[in-house]
Parts: sequence; C-alpha cells; structure tokens
Amino acid sequence: MELRQLKYFLAVAEELHFGNAARRMNISQPPLSQQVKQLEEELGARLFERTSRSVALTPEGVFFKEEAKAILERLERAGDTVRAMARGEEGSLSIGFVVIINQSLLPEVILDYKQRFPKVHLELKEMTTNYQLKSVRNGTLDIGFIRYHNQDLSGLCKKTYIKENYVLALSDRHPLAGRTEISLGELTDEPLVMFKRDNLPALYDEIVRAFTRAGMRPRMVQETNRRLTAIALVAAGMGVSPVPESTRRLGREGVTYLPIVEPLPEIEVAAVWADKGGVSVLDSFVAVMESHRRRG
Repeated sequence: MELRQLKYFLAVAEELHFGNAARRMNISQPPLSQQVKQLEEELGARLFERTSRSVALTPEGVFFKEEAKAILERLERAGDTVRAMARGEEGSLSIGFVVIINQSLLPEVILDYKQRFPKVHLELKEMTTNYQLKSVRNGTLDIGFIRYHNQDLSGLCKKTYIKENYVLALSDRHPLAGRTEISLGELTDEPLVMFKRDNLPALYDEIVRAFTRAGMRPRMVQETNRRLTAIALVAAGMGVSPVPESTRRLGREGVTYLPIVEPLPEIEVAAVWADKGGVSVLDSFVAVMESHRRRG
C-alpha cells in the first residue's frame, strides 16, 4: 500500500467522480483508476460501486475513507512537527544549572525563550558542575550552566555567561562587619564556610592558597555547595565565607558582604553543550541566550 494510493482513493471518495478526482490530483484519469484498482486488490475488497453514471462508496469504502483521512492527517501533522523541530521551534530541551545562575540572567532567558518557542518543553535541573559535564558528554543533558575553572571541555562548545568577583560574607555581629573592605590577613584564625572541594578542586585550592598567602590559617567548619546554607551558617555566626558577589541579591538578613583586598579567582559561569550540528531547539536556545548576553 502506497501513500499516493491513499491520496488517490480519498480524492475519489470525496469527489465521488473519477474525472474530478483526477483533475484535483493533477493526473490523468486512467493512472488514477489503476491505482485505486490496485488498492482494492491489495485489500481484497471493493471500495466503490461503479456504474456508467455514478460512483458510490461501499460499506468497506466508507470505513476506509475515515481511516485513510486520519492516516493522512496524522502524517501531515508529523511532517509539520518534524519541520518545526528542524527549525528549533518544537521539541524538548534539558538545561542544567548551578545555584549561582539563579541570581543571573537565566530566568530572563528562560522566559524570553518560552515566549518565542512555546511548543518547546523545557526541563530544568539544578546540578553540580561535574555532574553537568558528565551529563552533557553522555547526552542526557542538552546544555549546562557550570562554574568554569580550567576544566577539560574538549569536544564541547563553551560561552562565558557571566563573570563576577568573590566578596566575604560575615555576620552583622562580627567585629569587622563595619568595614568598607577587608584584607584576608585580618581574618587570622576565623572559621571558614566553603563550597565542597570535590566539586571544583582547582578553584578550592586556589582560594585556600590566597588565604594562606595573606597569613591566614584556613580552618574549615563547614563545606556546602548551597549558597543559602552557607550564608545561613554565616548569619548564625558559624564562620565567614567567600561567596560570589551576586549572593547579595539573596537578601538574607544578618549578613554583611565586604569586598576583599587581595585578588581571588574570578568566578566564571559558562554555558556548555555538545555541538550536534544543524538547526535545533538547542541552537534556538543558544541564540536567545546570546541576545541576552549582548544586552547584559
């Protein structure tokens, strides 16, 4: 059974006239009649009652007309969907992000993208940087927003999304809370709240070296990858914590943020993805992201 046979049959079933159906399909009548006859032979049933003056559907033809119409409509919808997917207008997209991205432009990018491409289903996943990189490489994540610090990104595309500096978070009740800036050397034996080393060991070690060079002996009291947890511990007087500058936007009471005199590594959040080639929902998302990066 061929697709053209279904189209020819449906044209005759709707016109109930072989000549009119042939003109509608832009072919001559003999080939159309032959294709309909072959279809009937394949089905083992007559679809039309033919006389010299009229054409009528048999009961089998009435049933087959509805089925053929549904098949052709479904094929048309499938074709429209595939073409939309190829244009990046329809499909699904999984997006990973670290907590830091919540305080950036990502929510605006998501909103803009959903308005432009309402038929694309977005799945957002809060994930650590290492887990995102593994997921992007094995294809279970389309794009990730990671903390980048010299990781191996071979085979992946990368766009720097935001850059920001570290500031020191300390309790409002801390004796140094009234300062306009702070030197790491002034912290001496202060307990530290840090992110977990196994997530970004190179960055962790670089920050610890900066504290050591300033004459401070780092004393970790808590490690957490969640900034809300880190600043809650700071507010409770458990220690001080170097945090991204955007942490100020969390609006946690009882916490002061001071610029740090000594240079610490710059925090870079980058979007990473595997280049799969061609137009897709991923390409359309990257284009929207790029437009916001230029405005930002």
